[in-house]
Amino acid sequence: MSMTGVSLVAGDPTDDRRLPFLGVVILLVAAAIKARQILWVFLNLRQSTTTWKATLAAFLAVIIVIVLGCAGVSALAR
Repeated sequence: MSMTGVSLVAGDPTDDRRLPFLGVVILLVAAAIKARQILWVFLNLRQSTTTWKATLAAFLAVIIVIVLGCAGVSALAR
């Protein structure tokens, strides 16, 4: 719940302006923490094999890097 609060403060859904790059980074960190908790605790990945853990962690990292790269390109284009 705290990561949802961080997301709401950093992303400010009532503001219609573009999110600054630092805001995107904060949102992605909060999303990564939330995703890890969901994978490890709720889906019980901590009891899984190393292959599953590494695969899903790499998949999560790739998504975050792609989104961060797009936000970086967008920030440079302004």
